Amino acid sequence: MWGNLNLFGRQVNDRANQIASLQKKVASAHVAAEDGSLIDVTFVSEGQEKRMRVFLPPRFPNDKPVLQLMQATQHPCVDKYNQVNVPYLAEWTSAHSSLAELVSSVVELLESGAEPARETPEQPEPAEPPAEEEVSVFETPMPEIPGSFGEVEAMSEEDAGKFLEDEAAFGDFFDSHVAAVKSMRELRDSLRSSNEKLAVDILKEREGFESTRGEALATRARLYDALDTYRVVQRRALELLPADDQAEALRAAQAKADLADTTSESLIDDFKNSTLSLPDWHRAYVDARVTHHTHAALAHILRQVGGDGNNRRRRRRN
Repeated sequence: MWGNLNLFGRQVNDRANQIASLQKKVASAHVAAEDGSLIDVTFVSEGQEKRMRVFLPPRFPNDKPVLQLMQATQHPCVDKYNQVNVPYLAEWTSAHSSLAELVSSVVELLESGAEPARETPEQPEPAEPPAEEEVSVFETPMPEIPGSFGEVEAMSEEDAGKFLEDEAAFGDFFDSHVAAVKSMRELRDSLRSSNEKLAVDILKEREGFESTRGEALATRARLYDALDTYRVVQRRALELLPADDQAEALRAAQAKADLADTTSESLIDDFKNSTLSLPDWHRAYVDARVTHHTHAALAHILRQVGGDGNNRRRRRRN
């Protein structure tokens, strides 16, 4: 739609030709806005796929483009705001500069990690940000604010007068036809969408942990109830055992309790090392703790029963 004329009938062949040349030279270049003001370019840096957004101002190619990385990237030609700064861009001129050459050379630099070549020795080295001002992955990249709006400047007095009388139409015009406004709105909507997704993911994780915690508390209550019942029944049964059988049963119960305790400690280490998923770890850990507490309680009862039996035998001898 943006091949030959802009909204007010001006020739935009240079703009269209520059975009076409870019798409031909850089295969990953994709026009992201209907008016050609936004172009997304994907590349691989630091072992992961990243995206660079090219903002074309209304007066491009007279005004230089803005190259904005959408993910935090550590590179000499990337500033703390995630914008690309290279000599070619600083020396941009509409007559001799090529968008295709600029973007392809920047992609090559970012993928290789090399520093940009400097054709002009007097060009100052880009200042490195202080160490304490590292780029945060949560920092919102902001495009350059244009000094003028070509779409508005090209309006006739009659059109401008109509917009002054109709605020709604004026707002719709800015939202629909002014590239800088559309870019900012898209950036705002993208940020809002990512924040909403992050909030939903956090809530889902919280619900999962709350559910697991509820299951753990319910399991704990059932264990206490079962343990009380078990102790009563076990005490009655053990009182009928001979002393030698009680001693053997005590050794076996203590051994199983110790083994289960060691197993549960190992499971904690496995969970810390991400060897087990949370559901698998929870089931295995509960089973190990149930085994440990059951046999530890049995050993405790056997000791008590053994002591009562010895006391009764001493009273009989006396």
